[in-house]
Amino acid sequence: MDKLNCFIFYDTETKSIEVPDRQPIDIPPRLKDRHELFELFYHRFKFPHYFGFNWDALHDFLSELDWIQQKNIILMHHDIPLEDDKDKRSYIASLEKLVDHWKQYKDHTFTVYFPKELEAGVKNFMKSDN
Repeated sequence: MDKLNCFIFYDTETKSIEVPDRQPIDIPPRLKDRHELFELFYHRFKFPHYFGFNWDALHDFLSELDWIQQKNIILMHHDIPLEDDKDKRSYIASLEKLVDHWKQYKDHTFTVYFPKELEAGVKNFMKSDN
């Protein structure tokens, strides 16, 4: 998979994005730290109580979505979450791996959207993952 094409960059002038049979998970703007991000995923996906609130746990739980009813997952971002650049790189890298992981399955889709004006910034964090 081409790393630079794993996300969809949308025009923020569009009032809403129509995606049939999919329920977007809104990632609100200005999430400051990874704890806020992990809490958001914990509650939105209704992770079990033993969720570890770390990058590995987030990846593991989002890699095994057979336990949720929703089959087509969209993560809709309004900014690049997290203030710390290392955390941003970890988050973007995790999303890249998850998009790639779910491409091999037919029963779920996993799509990540960012605003078009953030494309260069997102791609910069993707390149710096090495």
